[in-house]
Parts: sequence; structure tokens; C-alpha cells
Amino acid sequence: MVRVKQPQSAIRRGQAAIRGGKGVQKKEKSTTNQNATPSTEGPSQRTTRKRSRPRRGTRVLQDIRKLQKSTSTLIPRAAFCRVVREIVNDHFGIGEYRIQLKALLALQEAAEAYMTCLFEDMQFVAIHAKRVTIMPRDLHLVQKLRKPFEKSR
Repeated sequence: MVRVKQPQSAIRRGQAAIRGGKGVQKKEKSTTNQNATPSTEGPSQRTTRKRSRPRRGTRVLQDIRKLQKSTSTLIPRAAFCRVVREIVNDHFGIGEYRIQLKALLALQEAAEAYMTCLFEDMQFVAIHAKRVTIMPRDLHLVQKLRKPFEKSR
């Protein structure tokens, strides 16, 4: 096999000249200014590359890892305080009740721990049913299984 030295322009243009494809073609020079900002006329005028998007579920997994590392509460304190005051007013009647901040934080920690365990159990039930999405029937089943066995009379 005899090697033939190719001109420098063919080497710069890529593999088409080496593989013996179509002949070496000259590129047409563009009349637009290369340093100018891209116009908004259409997608063919843009010079930017399309960014690759992450796979489905990647962002969710990042959020889960971030929340598992943190020790802060997930429910905003003011919203939880309003719910607690509403429940206290419904249960004990209308009146001005003061609740210590430590008591509110302890109640919030306990409520978040309960809800986290509840959602974990719901996820296990959904996986057992060969599903990925949790549904209200998973919640009903978990509540039924958690309920202590009542003695029949």
C-alpha cells in the first residue's frame, strides 16, 4: 500500500478526504459577523450547543441525599405553630394559650419522625405491590396494620 501525502487543507477538514468520500469541498464563507451576538431570528442562527439534560429522577435523588444529611426540620416553624394553635383551640375551646418554644420544637420533631416512618412504610407497601408510586390505599393498609389489635367482646 502506497501512502500519498495529502494537502494540509484536506487534513484540517476531517476524515471525508481520507476515507475517499466525496471530494474536498470548500466551505462557503459566512457573511455574518462571528463576534456579534446571536440573533433571535430562529434556532438555525444560534451558535450555542444544546445542553444535555440530566436523567429522570436524578434531581429527586439529589434532593433526598441533601435532606438526609441535614438535621433541620422540614416543616416551616410558623406553619406548624399555626396548625398546633388551631388544634389546641378546637380541643380546649377558644382562649389564649401559650406554648413554650421547646414544647413546639419537640412536638414538631415527633410529628416529622412519625410522618417519615409512615411514608417509609407506605413506600414498602407500594414496592410490594410492584409499584413505584404511593397511593391512598397504601396509607389505609399501613394504618390498618399499625392499629393495635382490639379485643373482641
